[in-house]
Amino acid sequence: MGAVQNYQHVWGYSLLNISFSFFIIALITTNRFSASPLARLFQHPFLVSVGRVSYGMYVFHWAVMAAYIKVLAPFTGKGWLGFGLYFLLVWGISWLSFQQYERRFLLLKDRYFSRKQALQTPAPHQHLA
Repeated sequence: MGAVQNYQHVWGYSLLNISFSFFIIALITTNRFSASPLARLFQHPFLVSVGRVSYGMYVFHWAVMAAYIKVLAPFTGKGWLGFGLYFLLVWGISWLSFQQYERRFLLLKDRYFSRKQALQTPAPHQHLA
């Protein structure tokens, strides 16, 4: 019968993991204030906005996909137009969720758990010495 696509299921994920490992190393070792193409790419306003609402996109994408397939996919198809419309719907719903829900919790976090307060709190081992 033969191997399933030359054992791609074995080495394919390893290759993907190694590739992303190099990508993460490149991100970590890049000077934060450099004008490297990678730094400029991740500072692009579009990617920053997607990053800001990414948790909402994770939460809502399945529900939006189910509704999209039933209602809009017959009209838009499954090509780039369909994907673009689906992405905009997921991003829009996630943005609304961020504005109306998540932002309130982030403001509470900033009010009650500021970085300045965390830096002033002594480490647990300091008072034992």
